[in-house]
Amino acid sequence: MSIAGARVLGAGLLVLALTACGRGTEEVPTEASATARSGAGALACGRIVFVESLDEHHAHMRVVPAAGGVPASVAKEPLPGVDAQFPAAVSADGQALLVLAAGGEPGSFRDRFGRLELAELPGAVAAFGPEGVMLRNPSLAPDGSWLAYESDADGFRDLYRIGFGSKQPLRLTHAPEGSFEPAISPDGSRIAFVSSRDGNAELYLMTADGGDAQRLTESPGDDSAPAWSPDGRWLAFLSARDRARGTDVYLFEFDAGRVKGPARTLVSESRTRSVIARDLAFSPDGKQLAFAEQYPGQGRADLRVVALADGETRWRSTAQTIDEHPAWSPDARFIAFTRGHERGSDIVRLALEEGTVERLTAGDGRYWLPRWILDPGCARVQAEAVEPVSSGQG
Repeated sequence: MSIAGARVLGAGLLVLALTACGRGTEEVPTEASATARSGAGALACGRIVFVESLDEHHAHMRVVPAAGGVPASVAKEPLPGVDAQFPAAVSADGQALLVLAAGGEPGSFRDRFGRLELAELPGAVAAFGPEGVMLRNPSLAPDGSWLAYESDADGFRDLYRIGFGSKQPLRLTHAPEGSFEPAISPDGSRIAFVSSRDGNAELYLMTADGGDAQRLTESPGDDSAPAWSPDGRWLAFLSARDRARGTDVYLFEFDAGRVKGPARTLVSESRTRSVIARDLAFSPDGKQLAFAEQYPGQGRADLRVVALADGETRWRSTAQTIDEHPAWSPDARFIAFTRGHERGSDIVRLALEEGTVERLTAGDGRYWLPRWILDPGCARVQAEAVEPVSSGQG
């Protein structure tokens, strides 16, 4: 269950076990250059869970067949005391979903306190862990027995881990300046995270029980959002170390458990303006990385898919919209993402080989933050695991 946690401000946690239902040239492929092929989307398998925001106080989850269809509510009826739910991470088998839930406090759901819950839908909800604290950026352990998260329970921000069914979390960090964004390694032995303990935000690596924290980066700009590739070969993160370029995607590469030199930029092309990269999402086979590139002041963000081996762009959106929140299909053939427009936002699906994009929601609502759920009969690809990581600097 090694998934990078959703970068969503939120609160309580639920785990939802969803029941199965149904089923060239040198030019970089873009929407403008792609030739549509009818029926490509029919090969998309599984379901896509996403958020429908009703207002700043209420949001609920919806689900739509990946091949297209009518969206439906995930829960048969609202859970008591929950005003907003956000899909955060998908389990290793692709059939369970970790959810951030908020409720019980006035104000926007983005600033709400919450609780930890374990739920099956349809079914009962059992509370566990602490209540009345802010919980953010959950990361699931590979075996599904525990998770790490960020909280203000004992200070400004610290990291904790808790086993499902447990009531007492283990505090992993004790830094007054704050620790953020935990990302559990694919073998479950270590946690990459961000901390401001030495000045600006840098990347660190610690053992899964909170010991032996070592600094990975040392740069003049903030580093953030660590994300492991499924095979453990790559650790991607965002860095603002080059002010002229904005926020770039950087990579550490690991070989036989050791860091292979300093971090490098994923995309080394020259730029005439700065961009802000975000929403890192590795393909299930660990060979590609999808992310959004926001253009400040332009009301636009492109989605980009880049090969890890050579840094070449495999696809890039050109729709002059706000494209973000990529979520890969288990067979790595499709990506669901959010597409913002004048009326709101929709969930769309990209067929990578064809380069075609189809809308899965319609209307004037705000639909966002998709997560791809694997049904039992769906094909999937998996990365070959490598040895556990070690620490280094870059």
